[in-house]
Amino acid sequence: MSSPDPQVRAARNHSTSPPLRGPVVAVTGAASGVGAMLTERLAASEEIKQVIAIDERRGECEGAQWQILDVRDPAIAEKLRGADVVVHLALDLDLETDAAAVSTVCVPRTLYA
Repeated sequence: MSSPDPQVRAARNHSTSPPLRGPVVAVTGAASGVGAMLTERLAASEEIKQVIAIDERRGECEGAQWQILDVRDPAIAEKLRGADVVVHLALDLDLETDAAAVSTVCVPRTLYA
């Protein structure tokens, strides 16, 4: 049954979608592998407000906000601003890389951003 009040009907007919809820999630290593799969799932979730996808190249997920950079770049701190959660999946798969070089990818800039 429709309300006779025109303002009530107008409010019902012109309702806006609910505001986005949930966290802003940043994913490093988002262009491939596990990072790409997670980025797609998060971007498709109604419980996630925004996905910030970070990698050296753009991936295929259209629902993410892409930031193209190396996780060792000091600019990552600015790119992570506003993120509630960081999922760090950037990985150097080169078995020839020394341990010191690997450690520059694994923690420092994202941990303290």
